[in-house]
Amino acid sequence: LLVSPETASGTSLGLRVGLITDKQVPEDTARPVSFKDQDINGRSLGGRIRWQHPAPIEYELLQTGSCLRPIEDPDKCDQAAEYLGLSDTNITDDGQNAVSTDPPWCYFEGSALKFNFHGTNTGACSLGQNCLCNALDPGAPMLTRYAVWLSDAPDMSTPGVTRELLKIVASTETNATLPMGSRAYKWALVLVGNEDGFNDWLPAQVQLGDLRVTGDMKLQVEAALCTIAGH
Repeated sequence: LLVSPETASGTSLGLRVGLITDKQVPEDTARPVSFKDQDINGRSLGGRIRWQHPAPIEYELLQTGSCLRPIEDPDKCDQAAEYLGLSDTNITDDGQNAVSTDPPWCYFEGSALKFNFHGTNTGACSLGQNCLCNALDPGAPMLTRYAVWLSDAPDMSTPGVTRELLKIVASTETNATLPMGSRAYKWALVLVGNEDGFNDWLPAQVQLGDLRVTGDMKLQVEAALCTIAGH
């Protein structure tokens, strides 16, 4: 990449050479995320953040355009229909060959699951003819690790927000401990990632401090503890 930067007045700073590095991170999101606060001090937090691995979408239903990854196996067409909860899960041969009114391969029309065995139809997916497609991309970046951030905003893009990296764990882990007495951040964000980096534009989040008690409630709890101790 060749870049020619300029000053605010338009003066050239000369030609510079840069390197473009192709990096890809996972697109799936860890869900759901939960937190149990075991620190009753209203000014701090402590507990465990838990999440679940992303559930990849295997099949999808298209009502416009065409499948990027069509289902070309009739048995897979049946499986896709069952996965998507369609009323018919057994294919019927559409008997078509190179027609422009029907889509190729696996599609749902009316109340029937149809399969174009030749795969030569050229019609588009539509409201009346829903295409069943493979959603899994064999070339998609693999998830190998998670990053857990503490933040005062439910995202990683809001400028001027205080954030703190709590932990980076392998993809086999699904929890992180927040030490007792930690600063009372408002949110915990779980990012999926790999060796190229982390997906910071689509974090899974949970609001922290769900069991903290403050004000009159805290005074009542402390009074109750003192009463119990007195007995």
